[in-house]
Amino acid sequence: MKKIVLIKDFVTYDVHCTLAKQQVLDIVTRKLPDFKWHQGESDAQGPYISGMNSDDVQIKLWLGESTMSITVSFDDVWHGEPDREERKGVLIQSIDNAVVPLLGTVVKIDV
Repeated sequence: MKKIVLIKDFVTYDVHCTLAKQQVLDIVTRKLPDFKWHQGESDAQGPYISGMNSDDVQIKLWLGESTMSITVSFDDVWHGEPDREERKGVLIQSIDNAVVPLLGTVVKIDV
């Protein structure tokens, strides 16, 4: 029997990142091609990159500080689906293994 790990609906990473915004955008676009990405600017938190996939999973990368904050939101997705936790785990594992190492060094993670 497969063990299911429960993952919060909001997963956050703090990553020490020295990359420029365009470099970060290039990485997430290449490594998470199922997401539609756009850039913006917040008066309070500075520049950000935001993405959403067809399941409405949202990822936001806040680039205004030396420690970049990444939030993955599963808040409105896959409710009532028996494989919800497994699907969340697959995406988080992909982010952990293929995206975050290219962005910098993880300072903190809250899963």
